[in-house]
Amino acid sequence: MKSDLRKNQLVIPFGVGATYNYLLFSAITMSVDEWNIQYEKKLALSEGLMDHRLISYINKKLRSYEGSRSLRIRFLCSPPIDYDPFASQEEQAVTGPYTSRKFPQWGSCSRCSALVKFNPTHAYSTRCQNPNSPPWMKSQQSCLSLKGNAGKIEPVRFVAYCSKGHIQDLPYIKIMQTACSRDCDLNNKQHSPTAPYLYLSDDTLGFGFTSISINCASCGSRKRFRGIGNEEDRDKFISSYGEKIFQCEGAKPWTSDVNDECSEMLSVSPRAASKLYLPVQESALKIPDADLVRNPFLDTDEVIKWIEKGTDLIKIRDMIEALDLDEKHSMNKEDMLKLIQEERDSAENHDIELDENIDLDKLEDSFYKKEFETLIKENVNERDFVSKKEDLFQYSKQIQKSFESLHSVKKLIEITANLGFERKGRAHIEFNESFQPARVNENFLPAFKSTGEGIFINFGLKNLEDWYTSNSNFKNLEEQLSINASSSQNKNIKAKNYDYRFILIHTFSHLLMRQLEIECGYSLTEIKERIYFSEAENMAGLLIYTASADSQGSLGGLVRMIKPSFFEGVFKNAIENAYVCFNDPICIESKGQGYSGLSLGACHACAMIPDLACSTLPKNIFLDRNALIGNEANAKGYFADF
Repeated sequence: MKSDLRKNQLVIPFGVGATYNYLLFSAITMSVDEWNIQYEKKLALSEGLMDHRLISYINKKLRSYEGSRSLRIRFLCSPPIDYDPFASQEEQAVTGPYTSRKFPQWGSCSRCSALVKFNPTHAYSTRCQNPNSPPWMKSQQSCLSLKGNAGKIEPVRFVAYCSKGHIQDLPYIKIMQTACSRDCDLNNKQHSPTAPYLYLSDDTLGFGFTSISINCASCGSRKRFRGIGNEEDRDKFISSYGEKIFQCEGAKPWTSDVNDECSEMLSVSPRAASKLYLPVQESALKIPDADLVRNPFLDTDEVIKWIEKGTDLIKIRDMIEALDLDEKHSMNKEDMLKLIQEERDSAENHDIELDENIDLDKLEDSFYKKEFETLIKENVNERDFVSKKEDLFQYSKQIQKSFESLHSVKKLIEITANLGFERKGRAHIEFNESFQPARVNENFLPAFKSTGEGIFINFGLKNLEDWYTSNSNFKNLEEQLSINASSSQNKNIKAKNYDYRFILIHTFSHLLMRQLEIECGYSLTEIKERIYFSEAENMAGLLIYTASADSQGSLGGLVRMIKPSFFEGVFKNAIENAYVCFNDPICIESKGQGYSGLSLGACHACAMIPDLACSTLPKNIFLDRNALIGNEANAKGYFADF
């Protein structure tokens, strides 16, 4: 069956471990180990995804998340494309299906409420063939007698999961057995569409789980789901053997691995809830860098295998001669052998470095620094990156005072990779325990490439430092955010996020993006932000860009907005809008709103934007319009005089 998802959607947001409602069923995307990709190297090269700077960065992050068991990533691979018999041989070489598995594995009949198990290998929807009718429908025909008009087996609404990323169906049989008679044996029943023994009904009174009940056709017992929605009450569901019914089974339906051992208690949620799937992603701009020039010989299939398997150099010399690789690549054998040995040494040194503790904040800052250095250049005209520094003297005195430089980025390429995911359950545990990778044993991760354009604003760290040191009361607001964050226990929050210089850039970014949506014509879901801020690396910049998998990301509508005739108006309107919020004065005076109270003077009416556009994790945090327009003593906004 063909998928209605685009390739980039199979990376994010419906990547490995995510559920998606296909036309005929609901399914979970399997790990890349299950994808039928035999030419991942060719696929990566054909899509232009071989960015070794990003791959090296990802390997270091994975080692931090997974420890010494982390497997090294060699490629970033685009999901396979549909087979087209009229496509070229090169395109056909990178075709093939990806794999998904039906989930949830239980469904209920839309007519008679029969609770049955899906056939995981059957690709199509299932009609109920129940020969009986439930007690409340005794006077009506059974689904079997209705044939084509029978009820449709639809996926159940709720699933159970834990903070370590495991996910499973609700334990319906165990729940029912707490109310069934002793001689009622549900474990040995198939619970198929032709012989259902359980019914899931809703009295439609709107009392949540209390309105839902499960009924047994064998013994006639009934059990309400009262308490399943409450954590403390769920813990009281005990089987006849004294086992906690809602203890996690360690199920990983997105892999073929056996279940993990898990002691966490399950949370229950609608299967489409956003907290069920939080992708862990990394993205990078493809930037020109002479230090990263790599001989394409190292990326051929044969060389990759020799390096991976540790083939002896003497044998490699013989195979180079047999395959005429020296002639194909216009290199002599000695240079080839030298490159292979250097690649091996680099891999060994890389693994030794990864054995040490990794400071993720410093790692991220140094990674972003490479891009920042490219963005602030006068002119860059490369295949994958084109930018130009604008003449700041063409702009007003206010803009000259506020920013160190402005740049038009006429072309950029962004590569986004999915490292894995986590699920937000009832327990707050360390990220390295909640993280689930997108691969198990493979050496590649799913990724996609986007082409776009943007505008880059360099605030200048010194400008922000002068403002920050002369407005000491912002320190008090930083302390307020720290107090608010103490209850969230979110490990994605970085120390620099509390810095009001970062909050200034982030809030200005959101306001400018909202104004660009109005004046530029792009939807906010098509615009992204990338914030470059680090005191150690001397960075204070903002890139607002559009990156799309198709051509609409590079039509010139955004990059022209940096020109004085456009930017002056956009900038002025964005600052003026910072003074206006329908929720003021409550909003501007807030001591904490949004996720865990990690935004102050910012709400969805003024400064928050769609999650896809925001760069922070969690989304829409560390925002405060006071950083821009505040006018209190020792807490004056950066743009308060404009």
